[in-house]
Amino acid sequence: MSTKIKKEELEKVQQINGELGQLRSLIGDVHIAQHNMNKREESLMTQWNEKNTEYNEYAEELRKEYGDVNIDIATGKISEPATPTKEVEDDNQADS
Repeated sequence: MSTKIKKEELEKVQQINGELGQLRSLIGDVHIAQHNMNKREESLMTQWNEKNTEYNEYAEELRKEYGDVNIDIATGKISEPATPTKEVEDDNQADS
C-alpha cells in the first residue's frame, strides 16, 4: 500500500476543499447581510410606527379644531365628508 495518494488526487481534494472554504465564507457573508437587513427593517418599522402615531395624533388635533371634515393634504382645502347613500330595497316582488 502506498503512503500517499497520487498528486492528481491530492490536487483535486485540495481544489474541492478550497472551493468549499470559499462557499462557507460566502454563506457567512449572506447570513451577515440578512442579519443587517433584518436590523434595518426593524429600525425602519419602528420609525414607521412612530411617524404613523404622530400622524394620527395630529389628525386628531385637526379633527378637534375643524370637526369631522375631509382635508386635502395637497391643498389644505376643507370639505364636508360625503354622506352615505341609503340603498333602496325593491319591495316590488315579481308575481310567479
